[in-house]
Amino acid sequence: MGMATPAFEHPTADYAACSGCALCLLVCPIWRQTGDVELTPLGCSKALQFGAAVEALVAAAQWCKLCGACAPVCPEGIDLVGLMRSLRRQLPFASIEPEPGPKEPLIAQPAVRRRLGAGDLVVIETRSYHADYERRVRLYDGIRRETGCMLNLDLQRIAIPARLPPPAGSTDACDDLAQARWIVQGRAIERIVVEDPADCGVFERLGRWPVITLAQLAQEGC
Repeated sequence: MGMATPAFEHPTADYAACSGCALCLLVCPIWRQTGDVELTPLGCSKALQFGAAVEALVAAAQWCKLCGACAPVCPEGIDLVGLMRSLRRQLPFASIEPEPGPKEPLIAQPAVRRRLGAGDLVVIETRSYHADYERRVRLYDGIRRETGCMLNLDLQRIAIPARLPPPAGSTDACDDLAQARWIVQGRAIERIVVEDPADCGVFERLGRWPVITLAQLAQEGC
């Protein structure tokens, strides 16, 4: 790796505070897919602590899904998504996805919740969930208690992404079916309800359960 003094635009993306505890790896979809710590926020943080140049972290910046799963579990309170966005701003390809907003999810509507039951697996859209994590955890905990539905959350209440896109500029296909099978494993499912319509395809390919979007659920009986 080349050596340089990185200058980040956002002081909240404080990689210097990283202790290397690796809790963020437990929820990182890129780590689960590749097993390569250098492609993760942890790898970037430690590399920068040791003086790596931003240009040496191109692969990590390209691979990052910006799903936000890492930020809520960081005991140091590091803005890990901000760190990866800051890296992208300083790299030539400048591929930065729009910031997720705090828009109220469709599932918050009482009419939608009334149509959910214990046999439903609700697949949460990960980016907006993690962008508003503290409030969304309370919302979805309440929905789970009220309806008995299942959610694509792990034991730390981190949303598991349904799809793993390839890094920018790559044509390699990711094993989305393996990811979907992992989400449904061991669950007594009767129906899959997805928040993001783009997630429909991978669950439909499993061929075992009906798949519907939250928007379609909201229209039932209208």
